[in-house]
Amino acid sequence: MKGSVAMLVFTGMLAGVVGMDVGAASAQVTRTEVKQDAKAGAEIAAIKWESLSPAQQQKVAAQWKMTAANAKTKWEALTPAQQNQLKGDAKAVGQAADKKWQSMPKQ
Repeated sequence: MKGSVAMLVFTGMLAGVVGMDVGAASAQVTRTEVKQDAKAGAEIAAIKWESLSPAQQQKVAAQWKMTAANAKTKWEALTPAQQNQLKGDAKAVGQAADKKWQSMPKQ
């Protein structure tokens, strides 16, 4: 389950990097700040997860599994061309995030 939480945190961090406006040098976010924010978010997520009762954790885990199963079903229903298009789109988003990350000051 920690892997799922980590994936959610990574996805949020990736979305944050892609969505940032890094045009203004004075307001430009650094890599260190992004890492600190991601770490804080992961810690909050872990605290929230641990605060759930075992029954609540099971319910959330079941919902995640159902969501993953639904996504798999939808993916398998796509044609190979549609799957390739989505893979290309995901790759482009990843490359844009990497470009933005590389353009950020380290500190």
